[in-house]
Amino acid sequence: MTHTANFAAPGPGKFRRILAAAWAFLQAMESTNFDYTLDRIERLEGEVARLKEELRQSHDPSPSVSRHNPPTMWNMASGKFSQISVAEQGRLAFLSGQIAAAPGSQDTPKDIAGQAKLATASLAAALDDLEASAQDIVMMRVYVVNATTEAFQQVLTALLELLGDAMPSMRTIGVQALYTPEILVEIEMVVRLPAVAASKFVE
Repeated sequence: MTHTANFAAPGPGKFRRILAAAWAFLQAMESTNFDYTLDRIERLEGEVARLKEELRQSHDPSPSVSRHNPPTMWNMASGKFSQISVAEQGRLAFLSGQIAAAPGSQDTPKDIAGQAKLATASLAAALDDLEASAQDIVMMRVYVVNATTEAFQQVLTALLELLGDAMPSMRTIGVQALYTPEILVEIEMVVRLPAVAASKFVE
């Protein structure tokens, strides 16, 4: 007498397909006759493995930040930035404004380009500590004293070396002064933490 497990076969769909494969597998394992051969069981195991991989891939993180330049807004893509940056659900890191300062160094460059280079180096160090990349940057804000288009361009030249092909949202702000008279540039950013790094910042 053949014993067959009393399972109702699930309907279509990814999850139901997995259940259906598992149902068929259990039927094969519980059968006391030889209607299901070893070859059939191996095929079912392969199907379950394939569906599990498909399910795993469907849950893989999407790109950390999606970029948008809507047609109804000025397209910032030509300048290598984005009007809108959407971070996937998770933790965000808000970085304090970075200036031309480095541990152990008291010298501040007198020019905007030199200060932007040092500030950008601090941004890169922060990304390393967060185990993030430029692609994880959601938003950047650049503050320049007595700003001109040329001054902003010098800062952006340094930033683009850090960003590569990343295109975060960007805001440039001209100010009368920063913390001290010597400081001409300050840059802050918001970074989406990669899943692999988020846990180490949980208290």
